[in-house]
Amino acid sequence: MRDAARDMPPRLDGSGYAEAVEAYVSASGDRPPANVPIIVQNSLGVTLPGRPVIGCSVSPARSSEALQRFVASSCDFVHLPMRWIDMEPQEGAYSFANTDRWIEWAVRKAKLPVFAGPVIDFRTEDAPDWIYIWENDYETLRELVYEHVKSIVTRYRRTVSRWTVASGLHVNSNFRMSYEQILDLTRLCVLLVKKLQPSAKVQIEIDEIWGEHYAVSRQSIPPVLYADTVCQAGIPVDAFALRLSMGMPRRGCAARDLMEISSILDRYASLERPIMVTACGVPSATRRASEGAEFAEPGYWRAPWSDQMQSRVAGQRGVGRARQAVRARHVLG
Repeated sequence: MRDAARDMPPRLDGSGYAEAVEAYVSASGDRPPANVPIIVQNSLGVTLPGRPVIGCSVSPARSSEALQRFVASSCDFVHLPMRWIDMEPQEGAYSFANTDRWIEWAVRKAKLPVFAGPVIDFRTEDAPDWIYIWENDYETLRELVYEHVKSIVTRYRRTVSRWTVASGLHVNSNFRMSYEQILDLTRLCVLLVKKLQPSAKVQIEIDEIWGEHYAVSRQSIPPVLYADTVCQAGIPVDAFALRLSMGMPRRGCAARDLMEISSILDRYASLERPIMVTACGVPSATRRASEGAEFAEPGYWRAPWSDQMQSRVAGQRGVGRARQAVRARHVLG
């Protein structure tokens, strides 16, 4: 945390952003619009206005006064996952009750901003069973995605200020799509949210950010290449969300040290979009890969995972929040 404390003051007192504004004026002769990310020549990434924020992802199915007190007292925003399997368990039959309850509390009582999503995520645990009948019919799948995004965003556009509209499309591990179809679906989701709610911030979530999936599936897209292609194609994303879960026996969740994390943040910052760090966490106990499992031991950082190490890692990740391109971090509730 000493490094974070050293680097954080320019973010907290606004001096870092003020310097970026002056550099912009010096280079262009014009002042930038107020409170927008600034790209300064010969610098890495963007410089963001305001301080970094931290929020908590809550399970819509879990709600208690104790959890609400913690979120209200400790977080700058509430993040609500909206898994397709939970929101539309049967085709055409939506289930909004749990999500409505949390959003009503956040908006009316806690007065906290609400971030939501991912709305579209084709991972096995997130896709509803009924949609698999269309996995080989892209045109029908595309229409279903359109209708689902439209239904969710239309319902919550007055209360949700930032949408993670899609997650992990580049991994392409469950529903197999072509390169062109992945980009088409990304464009569809982003533009639809922008049309329905022009004031909302829209971001794409990048899973397996180090790209392990590409070593075993050439039908997938390397994560940095995917993010860069989204930018080059003119898809108007406001930020990239990066999943940083570690220490679990699944692909993409091997333990990493602070140097590796700093390096990967720099790679995504070079795309000149703000960064949201999502799913940031490690287990409270060491989890071993089962015998014959597809993935190797996830490892640990300095010592086997425990409650104490979990707390220590959470503190160390403050270094990431100090970076000028990092907008926010989510912790798991």
